[in-house]
Amino acid sequence: MNSIIKFKEHSESNSVIDDEVFERINIQAQDENENKYITPSSLGIRKSHNGLRADYYIGVDWLIENEVAAVVEPKINNVDFMSLFSAALSISSDKEVEYFSHYYGIDFSKPEIETTLSVVDSLTPLIIAHYISLLKILIKRGLKRGYIHQEENLHSKIKGKILFQKNLRHNQLTKREDRIYCGFEDYTVDIPENRLLKKALIFAEKALNNCISLNQESQRTFYHDIKKTINSIKPHFEQVSSEIQINEVQKVTSNKLFKTYKEAIIVAKALLRKYDYTFSKINEKNTKTYPFWIDMPRLYEIYVYSKLKEKFGEELGFQVEGFGRGEYKTAADFILRNKGLILDAKYKPRYEHSKSGIITDIRELSGYARDMKILQNLDNCNQNNEVPCVIIYPGQSAIEDFLENELPQSDIENKTDAEYMNFISDKNKFKAFRNFYFYKLSLPALKSD
Repeated sequence: MNSIIKFKEHSESNSVIDDEVFERINIQAQDENENKYITPSSLGIRKSHNGLRADYYIGVDWLIENEVAAVVEPKINNVDFMSLFSAALSISSDKEVEYFSHYYGIDFSKPEIETTLSVVDSLTPLIIAHYISLLKILIKRGLKRGYIHQEENLHSKIKGKILFQKNLRHNQLTKREDRIYCGFEDYTVDIPENRLLKKALIFAEKALNNCISLNQESQRTFYHDIKKTINSIKPHFEQVSSEIQINEVQKVTSNKLFKTYKEAIIVAKALLRKYDYTFSKINEKNTKTYPFWIDMPRLYEIYVYSKLKEKFGEELGFQVEGFGRGEYKTAADFILRNKGLILDAKYKPRYEHSKSGIITDIRELSGYARDMKILQNLDNCNQNNEVPCVIIYPGQSAIEDFLENELPQSDIENKTDAEYMNFISDKNKFKAFRNFYFYKLSLPALKSD
Protein backbone atom coordinates (compact mmCIF):
# COMPACT_ATOMS: atom_id res chain seq x y z
CA MET A 1 0.00 0.00 0.00
CA ASN A 2 1.24 3.50 -0.79
CA SER A 3 2.11 5.94 2.03
CA ILE A 4 0.13 9.16 2.35
CA ILE A 5 1.32 12.67 3.21
CA LYS A 6 -1.65 14.72 4.41
CA PHE A 7 -2.14 18.46 3.97
CA LYS A 8 -4.71 21.16 4.51
CA GLU A 9 -4.87 23.54 1.57
CA HIS A 10 -2.42 26.46 1.65
CA SER A 11 -0.66 24.94 4.65
CA GLU A 12 2.41 22.90 5.45
CA SER A 13 2.06 19.18 6.03
CA ASN A 14 1.90 17.87 9.59
CA SER A 15 3.00 14.40 8.43
CA VAL A 16 6.46 13.21 9.39
CA ILE A 17 8.50 12.94 6.17
CA ASP A 18 11.59 10.77 6.08
CA ASP A 19 14.73 12.68 4.99
CA GLU A 20 15.45 10.19 2.20
CA VAL A 21 11.86 10.41 0.93
CA PHE A 22 12.01 14.21 1.08
CA GLU A 23 15.12 14.25 -1.10
CA ARG A 24 13.52 11.90 -3.64
CA ILE A 25 10.40 14.02 -4.04
CA ASN A 26 10.92 15.89 -7.29
CA ILE A 27 8.67 18.94 -7.37
CA GLN A 28 9.31 21.54 -10.02
CA ALA A 29 9.52 25.12 -8.85
CA GLN A 30 6.49 27.12 -9.90
CA ASP A 31 6.44 30.77 -10.84
CA GLU A 32 4.29 32.80 -8.45
CA ASN A 33 2.97 34.79 -11.41
CA GLU A 34 2.02 31.84 -13.61
CA ASN A 35 -1.55 31.35 -14.73
CA LYS A 36 -3.31 29.74 -11.78
CA TYR A 37 -6.01 28.09 -13.85
CA ILE A 38 -3.93 25.38 -15.46
CA THR A 39 -3.37 21.74 -14.53
CA PRO A 40 -1.26 21.94 -11.36
CA SER A 41 1.88 19.86 -10.99
CA SER A 42 1.62 17.66 -7.85
CA LEU A 43 -1.40 19.66 -6.63
CA GLY A 44 0.75 22.80 -6.58
CA ILE A 45 2.69 21.42 -3.59
CA ARG A 46 6.06 23.12 -3.09
CA LYS A 47 9.15 22.54 -1.04
CA SER A 48 9.64 25.11 1.70
CA HIS A 49 12.28 25.60 4.38
CA ASN A 50 10.03 23.74 6.83
CA GLY A 51 9.12 20.84 4.53
CA LEU A 52 6.27 20.71 2.00
CA ARG A 53 3.54 23.31 1.55
CA ALA A 54 0.23 22.95 -0.31
CA ASP A 55 -1.46 25.54 -2.50
CA TYR A 56 -5.21 26.21 -2.86
CA TYR A 57 -5.80 22.99 -4.81
CA ILE A 58 -7.38 20.02 -3.05
CA GLY A 59 -7.26 16.43 -4.24
CA VAL A 60 -4.90 13.47 -4.51
CA ASP A 61 -1.66 13.02 -6.48
CA TRP A 62 1.59 11.10 -6.50
CA LEU A 63 4.77 12.68 -5.14
CA ILE A 64 6.73 9.49 -5.82
CA GLU A 65 4.74 7.32 -8.21
CA ASN A 66 3.50 4.04 -6.66
CA GLU A 67 5.17 4.91 -3.34
CA VAL A 68 4.27 8.27 -1.81
CA ALA A 69 1.05 10.19 -2.44
CA ALA A 70 -0.25 13.55 -1.24
CA VAL A 71 -3.82 14.22 -0.13
CA VAL A 72 -4.86 17.86 0.27
CA GLU A 73 -8.15 18.52 2.05
CA PRO A 74 -10.09 21.80 2.37
CA LYS A 75 -9.00 24.26 5.04
CA ILE A 76 -12.64 25.09 5.74
CA ASN A 77 -14.18 22.15 7.59
CA ASN A 78 -17.17 20.17 6.30
CA VAL A 79 -17.41 21.93 2.94
CA ASP A 80 -20.66 20.95 1.23
CA PHE A 81 -19.39 19.98 -2.21
CA MET A 82 -22.89 19.00 -3.36
CA SER A 83 -24.03 22.62 -3.12
CA LEU A 84 -20.90 23.82 -4.91
CA PHE A 85 -21.37 21.32 -7.74
CA SER A 86 -25.04 22.30 -7.98
CA ALA A 87 -23.84 25.88 -8.49
CA ALA A 88 -21.58 24.63 -11.28
CA LEU A 89 -24.56 22.82 -12.82
CA SER A 90 -26.51 26.08 -12.97
CA ILE A 91 -23.99 27.72 -15.33
CA SER A 92 -25.42 27.75 -18.84
CA SER A 93 -23.93 30.30 -21.24
CA ASP A 94 -20.82 29.62 -23.32
CA LYS A 95 -18.59 32.31 -21.83
CA GLU A 96 -19.17 31.15 -18.26
CA VAL A 97 -18.89 27.44 -19.12
CA GLU A 98 -15.58 28.02 -20.92
CA TYR A 99 -14.19 30.00 -17.97
CA PHE A 100 -15.29 27.56 -15.28
CA SER A 101 -14.70 24.31 -17.19
CA HIS A 102 -11.17 23.89 -15.82
CA TYR A 103 -11.92 23.97 -12.09
CA TYR A 104 -10.97 20.30 -11.75
CA GLY A 105 -9.04 17.60 -13.54
CA ILE A 106 -8.39 13.85 -13.41
CA ASP A 107 -5.22 12.11 -14.58
CA PHE A 108 -6.04 8.63 -15.86
CA SER A 109 -2.49 8.14 -17.14
CA LYS A 110 -1.17 7.57 -13.59
CA PRO A 111 -1.75 4.58 -11.28
CA GLU A 112 -4.61 4.74 -8.77
CA ILE A 113 -3.98 5.88 -5.20
CA GLU A 114 -5.47 4.09 -2.22
CA THR A 115 -6.87 6.34 0.50
CA THR A 116 -9.99 6.50 2.67
CA LEU A 117 -9.84 10.26 3.30
CA SER A 118 -13.10 12.13 2.72
CA VAL A 119 -11.85 14.36 -0.12
CA VAL A 120 -12.04 11.33 -2.45
CA ASP A 121 -15.82 11.15 -1.96
CA SER A 122 -16.22 14.42 -3.86
CA LEU A 123 -14.81 13.07 -7.13
CA THR A 124 -17.81 11.14 -8.49
CA PRO A 125 -20.49 13.82 -7.90
CA LEU A 126 -18.08 16.39 -9.34
CA ILE A 127 -17.73 14.50 -12.63
CA ILE A 128 -21.49 13.87 -12.80
CA ALA A 129 -22.37 17.53 -12.17
CA HIS A 130 -19.93 18.71 -14.83
CA TYR A 131 -21.06 16.15 -17.38
CA ILE A 132 -24.78 16.80 -16.98
CA SER A 133 -24.24 20.56 -17.21
CA LEU A 134 -22.42 20.07 -20.53
CA LEU A 135 -25.19 17.86 -21.92
CA LYS A 136 -27.77 20.44 -20.90
CA ILE A 137 -26.00 23.05 -23.03
CA LEU A 138 -25.41 20.61 -25.88
CA ILE A 139 -29.07 19.62 -26.33
CA LYS A 140 -30.17 23.24 -26.49
CA ARG A 141 -28.43 23.42 -29.85
CA GLY A 142 -29.55 19.97 -30.93
CA LEU A 143 -27.55 16.78 -31.25
CA LYS A 144 -24.98 16.68 -33.99
CA ARG A 145 -25.83 14.55 -37.02
CA GLY A 146 -23.53 12.68 -39.34
CA TYR A 147 -23.31 10.02 -42.03
CA ILE A 148 -22.85 6.43 -40.94
CA HIS A 149 -22.62 3.36 -43.15
CA GLN A 150 -25.67 1.09 -42.95
CA GLU A 151 -26.35 -2.30 -44.49
CA GLU A 152 -29.89 -3.63 -44.71
CA ASN A 153 -31.86 -6.30 -46.50
CA LEU A 154 -34.56 -4.07 -47.99
CA HIS A 155 -38.00 -5.14 -49.20
CA SER A 156 -38.75 -4.33 -52.85
CA LYS A 157 -36.56 -1.23 -53.04
CA ILE A 158 -32.97 -0.17 -53.56
CA LYS A 159 -31.15 2.33 -51.38
CA GLY A 160 -27.55 3.29 -51.99
CA LYS A 161 -25.82 0.46 -53.82
CA ILE A 162 -26.51 -3.27 -54.06
CA LEU A 163 -24.04 -5.47 -52.19
CA PHE A 164 -23.98 -8.29 -54.77
CA GLN A 165 -22.16 -10.93 -52.72
CA LYS A 166 -24.38 -10.48 -49.68
CA ASN A 167 -27.48 -10.24 -51.86
CA LEU A 168 -26.51 -13.53 -53.53
CA ARG A 169 -25.95 -15.26 -50.18
CA HIS A 170 -28.97 -13.88 -48.31
CA ASN A 171 -31.56 -13.58 -51.08
CA GLN A 172 -30.89 -15.23 -54.44
CA LEU A 173 -29.66 -18.55 -53.03
CA THR A 174 -32.56 -18.64 -50.58
CA LYS A 175 -35.14 -17.68 -53.25
CA ARG A 176 -36.05 -14.41 -51.52
CA GLU A 177 -36.44 -12.48 -54.74
CA ASP A 178 -38.47 -9.69 -53.07
CA ARG A 179 -35.41 -8.64 -51.05
CA ILE A 180 -32.33 -6.64 -52.07
CA TYR A 181 -29.29 -6.36 -49.80
CA CYS A 182 -28.02 -2.76 -49.93
CA GLY A 183 -25.36 -0.58 -48.41
CA PHE A 184 -26.00 3.14 -47.94
CA GLU A 185 -25.00 6.23 -45.99
CA ASP A 186 -27.59 7.38 -43.47
CA TYR A 187 -27.67 10.95 -42.09
CA THR A 188 -28.59 10.43 -38.47
CA VAL A 189 -28.06 11.38 -34.83
CA ASP A 190 -27.06 7.77 -34.11
CA ILE A 191 -23.36 8.48 -34.60
CA PRO A 192 -20.43 7.26 -32.40
CA GLU A 193 -20.11 10.60 -30.58
CA ASN A 194 -23.75 10.56 -29.48
CA ARG A 195 -23.60 6.86 -28.59
CA LEU A 196 -20.68 7.62 -26.31
CA LEU A 197 -22.56 10.50 -24.69
CA LYS A 198 -25.66 8.34 -24.14
CA LYS A 199 -23.67 5.49 -22.62
CA ALA A 200 -21.96 7.93 -20.23
CA LEU A 201 -25.37 9.44 -19.38
CA ILE A 202 -26.61 5.99 -18.32
CA PHE A 203 -23.46 5.47 -16.24
CA ALA A 204 -23.92 8.90 -14.64
CA GLU A 205 -27.49 8.10 -13.60
CA LYS A 206 -26.52 4.74 -12.08
CA ALA A 207 -23.49 6.21 -10.32
CA LEU A 208 -25.64 9.03 -8.92
CA ASN A 209 -28.03 6.52 -7.35
CA ASN A 210 -25.08 4.81 -5.70
CA CYS A 211 -23.04 7.77 -4.41
CA ILE A 212 -25.69 9.94 -2.73
CA SER A 213 -26.56 9.03 0.86
CA LEU A 214 -29.34 11.67 1.07
CA ASN A 215 -28.75 12.33 4.78
CA GLN A 216 -28.17 16.05 4.12
CA GLU A 217 -30.61 18.53 2.64
CA SER A 218 -28.01 19.68 0.11
CA GLN A 219 -27.43 16.08 -0.97
CA ARG A 220 -31.14 15.55 -1.53
CA THR A 221 -31.33 18.82 -3.46
CA PHE A 222 -28.30 17.87 -5.57
CA TYR A 223 -29.75 14.43 -6.28
CA HIS A 224 -33.17 15.73 -7.31
CA ASP A 225 -31.73 18.57 -9.39
CA ILE A 226 -29.49 16.16 -11.31
CA LYS A 227 -32.26 13.58 -11.71
CA LYS A 228 -34.63 16.23 -13.03
CA THR A 229 -32.01 17.40 -15.53
CA ILE A 230 -31.21 13.83 -16.61
CA ASN A 231 -34.92 13.13 -17.19
CA SER A 232 -35.16 16.23 -19.38
CA ILE A 233 -32.08 15.17 -21.39
CA LYS A 234 -33.06 11.53 -22.01
CA PRO A 235 -35.76 12.18 -24.67
CA HIS A 236 -33.18 13.88 -26.88
CA PHE A 237 -31.25 10.59 -27.05
CA GLU A 238 -34.21 8.33 -27.87
CA GLN A 239 -33.00 7.74 -31.42
CA VAL A 240 -29.43 7.10 -30.26
CA SER A 241 -28.14 3.66 -29.31
CA SER A 242 -25.94 3.20 -26.25
CA GLU A 243 -24.10 0.30 -27.89
CA ILE A 244 -20.48 1.27 -28.29
CA GLN A 245 -17.38 -0.84 -27.68
CA ILE A 246 -14.36 0.16 -25.61
CA ASN A 247 -12.14 0.41 -28.68
CA GLU A 248 -14.73 2.68 -30.32
CA VAL A 249 -14.82 4.90 -27.21
CA GLN A 250 -11.07 5.47 -27.46
CA LYS A 251 -11.40 6.49 -31.12
CA VAL A 252 -14.25 8.99 -30.71
CA THR A 253 -12.99 12.51 -31.35
CA SER A 254 -14.54 15.94 -31.35
CA ASN A 255 -15.06 18.53 -34.04
CA LYS A 256 -13.60 22.04 -33.64
CA LEU A 257 -16.92 23.48 -34.80
CA PHE A 258 -18.67 21.87 -31.83
CA LYS A 259 -16.76 23.09 -28.78
CA THR A 260 -19.28 21.78 -26.25
CA TYR A 261 -18.99 18.32 -27.81
CA LYS A 262 -15.24 18.42 -27.26
CA GLU A 263 -15.61 19.01 -23.53
CA ALA A 264 -18.54 16.58 -23.18
CA ILE A 265 -16.62 13.77 -24.91
CA ILE A 266 -13.60 14.29 -22.64
CA VAL A 267 -15.76 14.09 -19.51
CA ALA A 268 -17.80 11.14 -20.88
CA LYS A 269 -14.59 9.17 -21.41
CA ALA A 270 -13.45 10.11 -17.89
CA LEU A 271 -16.71 8.88 -16.39
CA LEU A 272 -16.60 5.58 -18.28
CA ARG A 273 -12.92 5.11 -17.53
CA LYS A 274 -13.53 5.61 -13.80
CA TYR A 275 -15.72 2.48 -13.77
CA ASP A 276 -13.70 0.54 -16.34
CA TYR A 277 -16.69 0.70 -18.74
CA THR A 278 -18.55 -1.86 -16.56
CA PHE A 279 -21.89 -1.22 -14.83
CA SER A 280 -21.03 -3.73 -12.07
CA LYS A 281 -18.11 -1.52 -10.97
CA ILE A 282 -20.53 1.27 -10.03
CA ASN A 283 -21.81 -0.63 -6.98
CA GLU A 284 -18.37 -1.49 -5.65
CA LYS A 285 -17.01 0.42 -2.65
CA ASN A 286 -13.65 1.57 -3.93
CA THR A 287 -10.93 3.09 -1.75
CA LYS A 288 -8.74 3.74 -4.78
CA THR A 289 -8.89 6.84 -6.91
CA TYR A 290 -7.06 8.26 -9.88
CA PRO A 291 -5.07 11.43 -9.15
CA PHE A 292 -7.36 14.45 -9.31
CA TRP A 293 -7.42 18.10 -8.35
CA ILE A 294 -10.05 20.73 -7.58
CA ASP A 295 -9.18 24.41 -7.91
CA MET A 296 -10.89 25.84 -4.81
CA PRO A 297 -10.55 29.54 -5.78
CA ARG A 298 -12.30 28.87 -9.07
CA LEU A 299 -14.94 26.65 -7.46
CA TYR A 300 -15.61 29.47 -4.99
CA GLU A 301 -15.94 31.87 -7.92
CA ILE A 302 -18.58 29.57 -9.42
CA TYR A 303 -20.52 29.65 -6.18
CA VAL A 304 -20.27 33.44 -5.89
CA TYR A 305 -21.28 33.82 -9.54
CA SER A 306 -24.34 31.57 -9.13
CA LYS A 307 -25.53 33.50 -6.07
CA LEU A 308 -25.03 36.92 -7.69
CA LYS A 309 -26.67 35.78 -10.93
CA GLU A 310 -29.64 34.44 -9.00
CA LYS A 311 -30.18 37.79 -7.28
CA PHE A 312 -29.15 40.36 -9.89
CA GLY A 313 -29.82 38.63 -13.22
CA GLU A 314 -28.84 40.62 -16.30
CA GLU A 315 -27.61 43.51 -14.17
CA LEU A 316 -24.59 41.35 -13.35
CA GLY A 317 -21.58 41.57 -15.66
CA PHE A 318 -19.08 38.70 -15.59
CA GLN A 319 -15.37 38.80 -16.52
CA VAL A 320 -15.72 42.31 -17.92
CA GLU A 321 -12.64 42.94 -20.03
CA GLY A 322 -10.46 45.97 -19.62
CA PHE A 323 -7.15 47.32 -20.90
CA GLY A 324 -4.35 45.17 -22.31
CA ARG A 325 -3.78 42.13 -24.50
CA GLY A 326 -3.12 38.43 -23.98
CA GLU A 327 -1.91 37.49 -20.51
CA TYR A 328 -1.68 41.17 -19.58
CA LYS A 329 -5.34 41.88 -20.29
CA THR A 330 -7.36 42.94 -17.25
CA ALA A 331 -10.84 41.66 -16.43
CA ALA A 332 -13.09 42.39 -13.46
CA ASP A 333 -14.72 39.29 -11.96
CA PHE A 334 -18.13 40.95 -11.57
CA ILE A 335 -19.80 44.32 -11.96
CA LEU A 336 -23.30 45.54 -11.14
CA ARG A 337 -24.06 47.74 -14.13
CA ASN A 338 -26.97 49.75 -12.73
CA LYS A 339 -25.28 50.29 -9.37
CA GLY A 340 -21.79 51.23 -10.56
CA LEU A 341 -20.16 48.58 -8.40
CA ILE A 342 -17.10 46.36 -9.00
CA LEU A 343 -16.86 43.04 -7.15
CA ASP A 344 -14.09 40.46 -6.92
CA ALA A 345 -14.24 36.95 -5.42
CA LYS A 346 -11.16 36.10 -3.36
CA TYR A 347 -10.85 32.62 -1.91
CA LYS A 348 -8.95 33.77 1.18
CA PRO A 349 -10.59 32.44 4.34
CA ARG A 350 -8.10 34.40 6.48
CA TYR A 351 -9.95 37.63 5.63
CA GLU A 352 -12.62 36.65 8.15
CA HIS A 353 -10.11 37.32 10.96
CA SER A 354 -7.23 39.25 9.41
CA LYS A 355 -6.61 41.57 6.47
CA SER A 356 -2.93 40.63 6.19
CA GLY A 357 -1.67 40.65 2.62
CA ILE A 358 -4.66 42.71 1.48
CA ILE A 359 -2.64 45.41 -0.31
CA THR A 360 -2.19 43.31 -3.48
CA ASP A 361 -5.96 42.83 -3.76
CA ILE A 362 -6.61 46.52 -3.06
CA ARG A 363 -4.24 47.48 -5.88
CA GLU A 364 -5.89 45.00 -8.26
CA LEU A 365 -9.41 46.36 -7.69
CA SER A 366 -8.14 49.95 -7.74
CA GLY A 367 -6.84 49.25 -11.24
CA TYR A 368 -10.24 47.91 -12.35
CA ALA A 369 -11.96 50.99 -10.88
CA ARG A 370 -9.79 53.22 -13.08
CA ASP A 371 -9.84 51.11 -16.24
CA MET A 372 -11.79 53.10 -18.84
CA LYS A 373 -12.95 50.00 -20.75
CA ILE A 374 -14.41 48.48 -17.59
CA LEU A 375 -15.97 51.76 -16.48
CA GLN A 376 -17.76 52.08 -19.83
CA ASN A 377 -19.86 49.06 -18.80
CA LEU A 378 -21.23 50.84 -15.73
CA ASP A 379 -24.46 52.77 -16.27
CA ASN A 380 -24.43 56.49 -15.43
CA CYS A 381 -20.90 56.26 -14.08
CA ASN A 382 -18.97 59.50 -13.65
CA GLN A 383 -15.48 58.34 -14.60
CA ASN A 384 -13.92 61.09 -12.47
CA ASN A 385 -15.46 59.71 -9.28
CA GLU A 386 -14.32 56.73 -7.24
CA VAL A 387 -16.17 53.52 -8.01
CA PRO A 388 -17.05 51.43 -4.93
CA CYS A 389 -15.20 48.09 -4.84
CA VAL A 390 -16.18 44.96 -2.93
CA ILE A 391 -14.03 41.93 -2.10
CA ILE A 392 -16.16 38.83 -1.50
CA TYR A 393 -14.39 36.29 0.70
CA PRO A 394 -15.38 32.95 2.31
CA GLY A 395 -16.02 32.39 5.99
CA GLN A 396 -17.30 29.64 8.25
CA SER A 397 -20.14 31.37 10.06
CA ALA A 398 -23.69 31.97 8.88
CA ILE A 399 -24.25 33.10 5.30
CA GLU A 400 -25.30 36.72 4.93
CA ASP A 401 -28.99 37.58 5.10
CA PHE A 402 -29.54 38.52 1.47
CA LEU A 403 -28.50 35.04 0.35
CA GLU A 404 -30.48 33.10 2.93
CA ASN A 405 -33.63 35.05 3.73
CA GLU A 406 -36.39 36.14 1.43
CA LEU A 407 -36.70 39.89 1.09
CA PRO A 408 -40.15 41.50 1.34
CA GLN A 409 -42.20 41.00 -1.79
CA SER A 410 -41.85 44.21 -3.76
CA ASP A 411 -40.73 45.25 -7.19
CA ILE A 412 -37.37 44.00 -8.49
CA GLU A 413 -35.72 47.41 -8.27
CA ASN A 414 -36.39 47.67 -4.52
CA LYS A 415 -35.13 44.14 -3.95
CA THR A 416 -31.87 44.72 -5.81
CA ASP A 417 -31.45 48.05 -4.00
CA ALA A 418 -31.75 46.27 -0.65
CA GLU A 419 -29.29 43.60 -1.68
CA TYR A 420 -26.91 46.20 -3.08
CA MET A 421 -26.96 48.07 0.24
CA ASN A 422 -25.86 44.88 2.00
CA PHE A 423 -22.60 45.12 0.06
CA ILE A 424 -21.77 48.73 0.89
CA SER A 425 -23.08 48.96 4.45
CA ASP A 426 -20.95 50.56 7.16
CA LYS A 427 -20.29 47.18 8.80
CA ASN A 428 -18.55 45.99 5.60
CA LYS A 429 -16.48 49.14 5.05
CA PHE A 430 -12.67 48.83 5.02
CA LYS A 431 -11.77 52.02 6.83
CA ALA A 432 -8.14 52.20 5.66
CA PHE A 433 -9.25 52.91 2.06
CA ARG A 434 -12.10 54.97 0.66
CA ASN A 435 -14.96 53.11 -1.03
CA PHE A 436 -13.59 49.63 -0.29
CA TYR A 437 -15.79 46.98 1.27
CA PHE A 438 -15.42 43.37 2.42
CA TYR A 439 -18.35 41.02 2.14
CA LYS A 440 -18.40 37.55 3.65
CA LEU A 441 -20.12 34.86 1.58
CA SER A 442 -19.55 31.57 3.39
CA LEU A 443 -19.01 28.32 1.59
CA PRO A 444 -21.96 25.99 2.30
CA ALA A 445 -21.18 23.52 5.08
CA LEU A 446 -22.57 20.10 5.93
CA LYS A 447 -24.71 20.03 9.05
CA SER A 448 -23.63 17.89 11.97
CA ASP A 449 -25.66 14.76 12.60
